[in-house]
Amino acid sequence: MAEKLNCANCGMDINGNYCQQCGEKVVTSSDFTLITILQNAVDSFVNIDGKAFRTAKLFIAKPGFLVKEYLEGRRVPYMKPFQVFIWCNIIFFFFLGTFDIFLIPSKWFFNYYSQSHIQELVKEISNKKGITVEELAFMYDQAVTNNSKLFIIIIAPILSFSTYFFAKEPERQYGKHFIFALYLLSFFLVLTVISSAIIRNVPFQLPNAVVNSGVVVIFIFYIYKSLKQFLTQNIISRIMTTIVVGLVFIALELTYRYFISYTTLKYI
Repeated sequence: MAEKLNCANCGMDINGNYCQQCGEKVVTSSDFTLITILQNAVDSFVNIDGKAFRTAKLFIAKPGFLVKEYLEGRRVPYMKPFQVFIWCNIIFFFFLGTFDIFLIPSKWFFNYYSQSHIQELVKEISNKKGITVEELAFMYDQAVTNNSKLFIIIIAPILSFSTYFFAKEPERQYGKHFIFALYLLSFFLVLTVISSAIIRNVPFQLPNAVVNSGVVVIFIFYIYKSLKQFLTQNIISRIMTTIVVGLVFIALELTYRYFISYTTLKYI
């Protein structure tokens, strides 16, 4: 006679591998093999049923489509907005962890950026800690890289207001604009990684002005196409909103860059 099993979660009798009451899985020895553990880790991030690949394709090729699908309640086939953001964040900081888009490296910040004030702060902290400026720079570069990863999410809720004030009812719900901003920020991270990869692999050197201009043009185009899916606007209003969102994003990026760098140095 088979041993009677009870759910470890809710206590109900179990017939099969899953509890019919709460869905909890029956624990078996195979759950603790290395292969199973690694497979579960992959499942939790990648969703090997194809959800991640479907989301990535639509995220790049159809700006604003995932926002529209999420807001209209079609969510099961795709990764959630925060999952998309987390993965884009991981990709960005894996490939461009020390890139100076969201931070200012010590070689610039300590010597050239707001020169008199920052240099005085550097001397004050190095004297207080009893270390050289070079040692402080090493500590700072490690800390600012980590901090820029942790707090980049704060750009999204502020960026949300750049579309919120252009919306009309029933589209004027802040949460909708936060989701929209989260996707924009995610795309910018991926776009930066892609553009950096192209620069490294072309057989000739591209001027920074050309590269930066290309990134801006693509991002502005992505904003415009996303807005077409997100808000009900005529073409003039959409162009105006695109310009405002682009300018606000640049201002936020520059502000965030200085804020993270200064705060990291101040409280290192």
